Amino acid sequence: MLYVSPADRHFIAESYSRFFIAIIFIVLIFYLCIETRAQSEIKISGRVTDLVSGAPIPGATVAIDGTGRISTTDSDGRFYFTDLPTGKYTVTAKRIRFRQGGSEAVIDDVFTSSITISLARSPVIVRGQAVTKTRDDLFVVNRLGAVTVVDIPTSGLGSIAQLTDKLPELELVESGNRQYLRIRGAPLNGTVIMLNGRSINSTFDSRGDISTIPFGSVTTVEIVTGGDYKSPGLAGTVNFITDIDRKNIIVAAERGNFGFESYSAGGGFSFAEIVTVSLDTRGEYSKGDFEFVDPRDSVQIRLNNFNKSSSLYAGSKIKWDRSSVMISARYFKRTAGVPGAVFQLTPDALSESEEMELASGFERRFFGNAVFDITAGLNRRRAEFDSPRTSTNFIPYKTRFDEHARDIKIGFNSTGSVDLNGYYSIRYESLDGNDLIRPSSSFGFHSRTINALSLGMGYRFSILNRVIEHSVVTIGLREEWGDEGDFLSPSVSLRMNTNFPLNPGFDISFSKGRRLPDLTDLYWKEDVFATPNPELNPEESESFQAGADLKSDYAGTTELRLTSFFNRYRDLIIWRKWAGDKFKPVNLSKAEIDGWEMTFESIPFSGPLRLFWAASFIRPLNKEEEASHRDKYLTFRPIGTQTMSIEFRQKRFELKLRGRHIGACYTTEENTKSRPAVDLLDLEVKIKLDVRRVRSSLGFGVVNIGDIQYEILDRQPEKPREYRVKITLSSKGE
Repeated sequence: MLYVSPADRHFIAESYSRFFIAIIFIVLIFYLCIETRAQSEIKISGRVTDLVSGAPIPGATVAIDGTGRISTTDSDGRFYFTDLPTGKYTVTAKRIRFRQGGSEAVIDDVFTSSITISLARSPVIVRGQAVTKTRDDLFVVNRLGAVTVVDIPTSGLGSIAQLTDKLPELELVESGNRQYLRIRGAPLNGTVIMLNGRSINSTFDSRGDISTIPFGSVTTVEIVTGGDYKSPGLAGTVNFITDIDRKNIIVAAERGNFGFESYSAGGGFSFAEIVTVSLDTRGEYSKGDFEFVDPRDSVQIRLNNFNKSSSLYAGSKIKWDRSSVMISARYFKRTAGVPGAVFQLTPDALSESEEMELASGFERRFFGNAVFDITAGLNRRRAEFDSPRTSTNFIPYKTRFDEHARDIKIGFNSTGSVDLNGYYSIRYESLDGNDLIRPSSSFGFHSRTINALSLGMGYRFSILNRVIEHSVVTIGLREEWGDEGDFLSPSVSLRMNTNFPLNPGFDISFSKGRRLPDLTDLYWKEDVFATPNPELNPEESESFQAGADLKSDYAGTTELRLTSFFNRYRDLIIWRKWAGDKFKPVNLSKAEIDGWEMTFESIPFSGPLRLFWAASFIRPLNKEEEASHRDKYLTFRPIGTQTMSIEFRQKRFELKLRGRHIGACYTTEENTKSRPAVDLLDLEVKIKLDVRRVRSSLGFGVVNIGDIQYEILDRQPEKPREYRVKITLSSKGE
């Protein structure tokens, strides 16, 4: 018989009590929202979307002709108008890089008029000639304070570098065959990676490997810098959103040196506008071995650097009336060599990983401005590592881990004079593993349950519409509880867009976040080789941000943004002290990371030339009390990074020259040795051809033209000059 202690019984009873209170709370709030909106002063509500992809367009200006009434769409492309007399109105919407569009709305005394305005992307205008082709492969980045929304064309996200080049707050970190995103110099496990609002971070190390994301289906990316009441994250959250409603087909093949091959296919289909199906599959292989110069100035061969992976993502949605049901499935498998550190080559080491995920959701819309939704999912991740004895690896090593996660979330969203949204979620995660060189008592089975209750509101200052085009304050609170105790995560932000020349905008935000010790920390904490440790505290953060931006349509389009930020971290978990004091986790007392970011983008005279520059300068400092660590730079954080690009597009020809500056990285906390800054240059050439309803492109690229030797995370050498050729065929969609 399973014994449950009185303390455990009390915790279980308290969890169930909170669960039912949360459900009652959400149902009550949602009911009040519906009743209030049924008699609401809202007369017109709607959404602005991309004509081709159907993706929402945030930051669009919406106006009612002849009334002087103006609104701005939120991050989901939604808008509303209140206090209008009955009658027929013409509503128009516009945004930079889109043609102006409109729709008619009829207001009566009973129902809110709900409309959708679809905007087509504006064509390229070259002086002296007319070009009808639209620039539908440009990302549209909308910054709403601490939230950034990226709209991606229907061809999907071909490479994560396309995203990180445009967003200086994101840093791409490659460790072996895995890819991670770091937000503003924070720890890698401080960034929560989500797919359609569900975390995919590993319970093993709290990191989210973005190479498992089905990029071909991604049409929207939401980035939250800092903690937020809608989503967790010590440093922030990156949410990749797929589009099941897409109606195009795309296939691609890519080859390069180092034995690289990649094949992908995807598409969407619709049946009677009721059922839609989306599919995305990808296979990739790379031998990967290359020569490099080690710190002793001798030429070495990077062996066992191969990677073989395959993935499949499928989704389906059924829509009727004001409701929809969605179900999706994801599968990913990777087999890769593990070459080890520079001086610790393990040419026979092998790692295998496999992920399976199933998710579903239900959505019901009421009165055009209130939405109730339920999402649930489960996923499993299996990881194995095998390193036999070699001349540089004296002890054979083998591990196996099985991760499981199940979650369900019930939420609501209501748009009105005051926007309301919230949710309750519960997530169960477990980790089971073994290790040949450690006794079973060190590993075994670990699990935990995490509950979260969130409520937020946004208020628009409509009284200022004549001077301020868009002004909204958002306040939110998120409570998280479970085995590790309670945590309140407040957040507040203010965003204003003015009607003055150059459309200056301002924003300021504050938030708190938390990261629980991952289950690996708990393994090591109980390991027989580790010194006895006190309880590890959850890591906590406070984030401040202030930003300003300018936009102009004069003589082309120009956008400029400057952001300053300050992040404070407490109780960061690090691993330190070997040999005599064994190997143990230590909580840092404090770390501080501050800096600023800048982006500039211009298309002079709406012509064929496009200029872009992004810069990030951070100061990541360790604030431990120990004199040997205090005020030293944190490891492996580029102190300054910049990306500059010049693009030329003329009819079917495209040329892009990209320069990257990767700042110096400190390799240890105890000394001032650092990886020197490097400057890299890349080239991309693309030729496009349209034949009836098929669009084809042939691309050629050179990465690191100068063949510069440099290193990435953990002092792993990067590949030298690399060539890539890619062929893509796609339908034009509807």
